[in-house]
Amino acid sequence: MNDLPSADLLEDEPELDARDVLSRPDLFLTERFLGTGDQWSRQSGAVMARPLAYVVPDEWLSPALRGRRRSLGIDYYGVLFAFDLEGLPAERRYTRVRFEVRLIDEATPLSVRADDGAWDEVTGPWPAPPATDARRGRWMWSRLRRSGPGEEEPEVFGIRRTDGFGYTVTARQGGALRRRYGLHALVELPVGIPDLAGSASLTTEITRTRRQRTNVLPTGLSTPETFSEPLPVTGHDGPPPAPSPRARAAVRLCVSADIEKYSRFDDNEQEAAQKRLVRMLEGARRRAGVAEAEVGRQPSGDGQFAILPPGIDETVVIPELIRGLRIELKDANAGLDDHHRLRLRVALCRGIIREAANGYVGAASIAVNRVLDSRPLRDALAGDRSADIAFAVTDSLYREVVAHGYEDLMPADFHQAAVVIPEKQFSETAWLFVPPALRAASLPVS
Repeated sequence: MNDLPSADLLEDEPELDARDVLSRPDLFLTERFLGTGDQWSRQSGAVMARPLAYVVPDEWLSPALRGRRRSLGIDYYGVLFAFDLEGLPAERRYTRVRFEVRLIDEATPLSVRADDGAWDEVTGPWPAPPATDARRGRWMWSRLRRSGPGEEEPEVFGIRRTDGFGYTVTARQGGALRRRYGLHALVELPVGIPDLAGSASLTTEITRTRRQRTNVLPTGLSTPETFSEPLPVTGHDGPPPAPSPRARAAVRLCVSADIEKYSRFDDNEQEAAQKRLVRMLEGARRRAGVAEAEVGRQPSGDGQFAILPPGIDETVVIPELIRGLRIELKDANAGLDDHHRLRLRVALCRGIIREAANGYVGAASIAVNRVLDSRPLRDALAGDRSADIAFAVTDSLYREVVAHGYEDLMPADFHQAAVVIPEKQFSETAWLFVPPALRAASLPVS
């Protein structure tokens, strides 16, 4: 059933039910991301609604899109995104807003609107399908508004691209922006995808005027907000098969590990090293209380990319996993000379992940491996020959788990590093931990 209101309901704007809120994030000065991680400077906040998707009927679509649907097995959805910005003191005003969405599963935006106007690729009735009593849909639709007198026209980006789409709104000279925003996208997806999954990011510029002085404060979310919303059944070519639980998109903890200087081993040594690596990783997960049958694994010879099951308690699993890897590595290296001794790099990241035809899809699956292979983590391990392992956690994991000192984690043991790979347009804040190698009986086996 479509969850979108008709135009005659726009005057009656409901409140957003708490169950329909995706998040209530803070907006920090973006300069604080260059600091030590504990110098937070909150400037504002937002309320972001859960995305809402509805089936686009055939009669809406252009002949070209109807042809693609029949010949290629494509489904078309309308998707609403919406958010409200927090009110500001009298001396401050919003002067720039940028909202960006990144979807997984080969989802492609064909048309994007910041107002209630028609998409470019539709020919049928507009502005909305039949009304329903869905409060969320009415709340979100009411945020699709044309530019006000103090605003420039929205600059839409990312149409027909899979690396992010959205818009930027800028205030005219001396003007101020509104606080309520919506985005309405026509999205193309392969038939059978069970849910709409991805992330949303938000940045603003706040202009402050005080005593005839004007300052511009750039703000943003500390990390993108992730989401996974069930898609309505289209009924095209029969209902899609029910996916297995592992095939559904979900927020998962990703762990990637790699053996340092693996190429120094001959064939027999490589085989032995791989066996030890697999035993170590399985043993560490067991110590952390993770059911091995629910772990997704993607081996790579000298390393392994693992997806832990959804719903784990990260405040327990992450410290126990770090502790377990140190213990398992100590045991694996017992009695070995320097040549055969294994030294590992390990990276941890969290995000929306889905199992696909040849591995996993999701921004976190890319980020964790980029951090794993980054120069800062490589240098951290290479720079301490007494250590056997170097860990890296992404900024969100540091702030939400490590910084609170759960279990035996010590925040002071981690140091911040910028992972920047310009040629891949990748940038991430990581926190590195290079513990000393354990000696016999340094830690009891759990």
